[in-house]
Amino acid sequence: MTEEKPINHPRLILGAVGLALGIATLILTILDAVTADTAVRFLAVSVICFGISALLPGREQ
Repeated sequence: MTEEKPINHPRLILGAVGLALGIATLILTILDAVTADTAVRFLAVSVICFGISALLPGREQ
């Protein structure tokens, strides 16, 4: 039998939040439902999430 590989939950969650914020910013901008200032804040939080996710230690092989 093969062993299941453990999932690194913090990296997964931070990556998903960053991606969701990027997509939400795009959709809200297309719908003209958000100001430029708020869109930049959303994207800044998205980049912060991706940065933290990249800094977390990965699974050793």
